[in-house]
Amino acid sequence: MHVCFGNVDAQRLISACLFAASKVEESPVRTNDLLNAVRYVTSPRDSSALAVAFPSLLVSDASASGTTAETHQPDGIANGSLEQVPRPGFLAGDEYYAAKDQLIMDEQILLRVLRFEISVQHAHKYLLNMCHVLRCSQPLAQMALCLVNDSLFRTGLSLDHSPAEVAAGALHAASLLLGVARELPYKGQLCWWDALGFSLTTVEKVGHALLDAILQQHMALP
Repeated sequence: MHVCFGNVDAQRLISACLFAASKVEESPVRTNDLLNAVRYVTSPRDSSALAVAFPSLLVSDASASGTTAETHQPDGIANGSLEQVPRPGFLAGDEYYAAKDQLIMDEQILLRVLRFEISVQHAHKYLLNMCHVLRCSQPLAQMALCLVNDSLFRTGLSLDHSPAEVAAGALHAASLLLGVARELPYKGQLCWWDALGFSLTTVEKVGHALLDAILQQHMALP
């Protein structure tokens, strides 16, 4: 994919991926909304422009924490006049139709690069089955489910391991975080991962990768 999209800017690549994903998951989006949303996210942050499009984002830290403070608003909005605020550049007219045609072409290239292999197996169903078989507690199942979600956005585990292995690693990491590793069933020398057909090495590798991702996330917080 890097070879084919190496010279394509971020807006086009992101738009093509979201456009194709919306069809795969049967959650269609309007091309106009998609293109303009990606344009907002990938363009330089202009608080005045964002304020015009998304007024709900104008929430100060003080008000979010429950204290009383005047919410900062860009010039123009505070005076009740939007004309003084630089309006964001929405796609419209010929510019929009050109971007739409480009989006369709980029989607076709993306699908060819993926060889039309767009059927993705997620780890969630495997995790739920494991929790049912092992009779996991609700807090353990919820923590493991959160880790599976994090694995999609914060790690590349889904590229190196099967969905079932990711689910087993998430369950192992969740049990360590909650301190309930010994509560998972085992019989003699046969531990739960052995009973489910996983090796301890794989389960620990995936689990530690998830724990490292959580640690890095907390270290990045201010």
